[in-house]
Amino acid sequence: MENEQNKLTVLEAYTRDVGRGVARINSDVLKERGLSLGDVIEVKGKRKTVAKCLSSLTAEQTCAEEIQLAQARAKLHQTKIQENIQTVSTWPEGGSEYIMNPVPGRSIRIDGLTRNNASVAIGEYVSIKKITAPPAEKITVIPLESIPPIDERYLADALESIPVLKGDNVMVPYFGGRLTFNVVDIIPDSEAVLVTNKTIFVILNKGPTLKEVDGFRYHQDGKTISLVLDDAIKKEASGNYVVLKIHLQYGGFGVMGEFHVKLEKDDAIQTVISKYKNHAQSIAIDANNKLAGTENVNSAELINKIKFEILEGWRNLE
Repeated sequence: MENEQNKLTVLEAYTRDVGRGVARINSDVLKERGLSLGDVIEVKGKRKTVAKCLSSLTAEQTCAEEIQLAQARAKLHQTKIQENIQTVSTWPEGGSEYIMNPVPGRSIRIDGLTRNNASVAIGEYVSIKKITAPPAEKITVIPLESIPPIDERYLADALESIPVLKGDNVMVPYFGGRLTFNVVDIIPDSEAVLVTNKTIFVILNKGPTLKEVDGFRYHQDGKTISLVLDDAIKKEASGNYVVLKIHLQYGGFGVMGEFHVKLEKDDAIQTVISKYKNHAQSIAIDANNKLAGTENVNSAELINKIKFEILEGWRNLE
């Protein structure tokens, strides 16, 4: 049974902390546990996860936080701003001073992702302990949803300074949304590792299918070049064209190329399209055969080279 003195009540994270991999802990608890700001801690609920510890915000900081949140909610035309169950705050008559009455007790503020990783809910208890997290050399992840082609280097930038544990889910911002990955392996093999801008991320092969066009599957695959080819008919006064778009992806990095084929009166459209598709696929298959067993391939250089070979080959097919 966990020591009662090490039980902390889980509260909602401050808005500013969401996605940062941090845990806000009362100053007296930090002192009692011998923790310093920025230390990596194990957060144990029904499951273990990790976070960086920070102290709770001051009354003034919390005031600013709540005002910003209230303003954001007002912009969304919400008519009622619900009070946070962890604090009760009031403006004294005259409005010149802000008084905050924090909920007493031993608490830890963590965001939804960290709570899910620890398998706990707001109001439940977790225990903590300080651990060592060496810099991550390599982290292997698998996408938990369909994702667009993405350069693995972006993950290192987006998650820099965040501690992770094998089995954790991580989220990275992406064009106004978020992409979610599960950590399946870490190097070095440790309790936890800390992401740096030098960490090599590998998006595990055979992730979810991103797209399927005419039997071509375009999926997240760290070891195989994936190819999708789209086609469309473009009608112009000078004649009709088949517009071919190739999408190539390898190791999380993707490129696209476009090619126009002018149609003659006697051209059978599907025959023309098949010819170009077969040529593109043969180049991709040949490249994949050469890749077998190859390590340390530059994803960007590789698929740009394949794209160039396909487009040049198509010109020769005319």
